[in-house]
Amino acid sequence: MSSGQIDLSPEDERVLHLVNSDENFRKVIDMVGNISVSYGDDYFTNLVDSIVGQQLSAKAARTIQMRLRTLCGTVTPESMQNVELEAIRQCGISHAKANYIKALSTAVLDGELNLSQLTTMDDEDVIKSLTNIKGIGRWTAEMFLIFSLGRLNVLSFGDMGLQKAIKWIYDKDSVSNAELAQYKQRWHPYNTIASLYLWELIDRGLVTSK
Repeated sequence: MSSGQIDLSPEDERVLHLVNSDENFRKVIDMVGNISVSYGDDYFTNLVDSIVGQQLSAKAARTIQMRLRTLCGTVTPESMQNVELEAIRQCGISHAKANYIKALSTAVLDGELNLSQLTTMDDEDVIKSLTNIKGIGRWTAEMFLIFSLGRLNVLSFGDMGLQKAIKWIYDKDSVSNAELAQYKQRWHPYNTIASLYLWELIDRGLVTSK
């Protein structure tokens, strides 16, 4: 996969599949319309960005990510290995996350994690390989599947934004994993496309609190 952009519109066959499979999704498409989502194949940088972004707003994460780039120039396993832990922390990164970034760079440099091989694995094997690294949980691995490998059928049950949007769409006070599994089956094989639209609802401020 090379870097680029995914363009989606109400006429896209993948979007039409969601509407035809789930009548409730029609209002999502009507409200959002067209969206464009960028992706990239700089796998190491993407993972570092995901670690930085854990439990942060998108705006806060972007600010810290830019500080890290200013510090290192290019975010690579080598640059992360060579920079002092305290310098990473000065970017606004917690002690734990700074250690996770160090652990990731060590795993890549030592050959414990071969990022290029992930492209040939199925989704669950990618998740298993990544979550073997300290500090990379299932959510981070799922974001990697979407925004680095371009996998089209990923729904992250643990993503708070997705849960909030789903509760709003279906007028629920809570949503269980069993219910999320039902939605995943309904939106198959385009759960990623569904996720992108649900995140867009959140980003545009269209979802009231639930």
